[in-house]
Amino acid sequence: MLAELNNAQRRQFVDAVQIFEAWEDSRAELGRRFVGSMRWVERKGHVYLLRKRASSEVSLGRKTEKTEEIYRAFRDGRDAERNRYRELDARLKEMAPVNRALRLNRVPLITARILRHLASAQVLGRNISVVGTNSLYLYEALAGVQLRSDLLATNDVDLLWDARQSLSLCVSDFRREGVIGYLKRADQSFRRSGGQHFRAVNRNGFMVDLIHPIDDLRTATDNPANEEDLVGIGIEGLEWLVNAPKLEGVVIGEDGIPLRCWSVDPRAFALHKAWIAGRADREPVRRVRDRAQSREVARIAKHYLGMEMSDPALSALPSFMRGFAEGLDQDC
Repeated sequence: MLAELNNAQRRQFVDAVQIFEAWEDSRAELGRRFVGSMRWVERKGHVYLLRKRASSEVSLGRKTEKTEEIYRAFRDGRDAERNRYRELDARLKEMAPVNRALRLNRVPLITARILRHLASAQVLGRNISVVGTNSLYLYEALAGVQLRSDLLATNDVDLLWDARQSLSLCVSDFRREGVIGYLKRADQSFRRSGGQHFRAVNRNGFMVDLIHPIDDLRTATDNPANEEDLVGIGIEGLEWLVNAPKLEGVVIGEDGIPLRCWSVDPRAFALHKAWIAGRADREPVRRVRDRAQSREVARIAKHYLGMEMSDPALSALPSFMRGFAEGLDQDC
């Protein structure tokens, strides 16, 4: 069901992750330390240094040796960081064909685009995380393995809305555009599905479902940003995944460019899938796939990531779900 990366793939993946993490750091530095601009302005016979962020502009004081040094440090530091960012961005693009040639480009392009836009909005991993089959891309990247293609999703992605966190934690235009706005940044053809307000579909039939635990009576998506936005649907059992430990890592998109992904602990995924597979109302075809995914993710967690099913960190899961751990350990 899975194959380990060879030495050439491992070297390339490690290099790609290192460059990508440096690129992330540079982008964050530009958006934090060097955001906005500075300028000199004369007022009432004196020259002042002004710092502008968004629509707000404040004075840093009259022109003195100190403010001149502040201005030079900002200007020179920003120029240097911009050059660093451009160089790292170019390096990532140079590595992309090699990533594709070595078959490291696992995440479907549309999924990668969606996750990149949600990450840029600072909501991925904060309010939203990936659940379901697309989580496997993260698990295999962390473990240095590749799962057989028939275990992986190709035409849908589920986004789990953590309703315990407020949208006020997000940047303002996320609230203004809503989830559908960021999906459209990835693909303009995304539209909310007619009778299914929790689902968006693009021209190719790619579906994005916004889901949350069924017990959440009031969620952040009950009041969508606009009439076109998605409204999350409650799914039984997801409260356990919301409360389970999370992890994140770097995966590589179909275009060969890395991206960051957040999902639930692989042990929680495996136990949850085992529980779903045992439900009487689960379709037989899906039940077989659920069991296969549960078994392989448990194997990844145990043999490649050194994670134990007996870890107290999984105490948020109900005892009947943790009861599947012994069987999974034996299958591994």
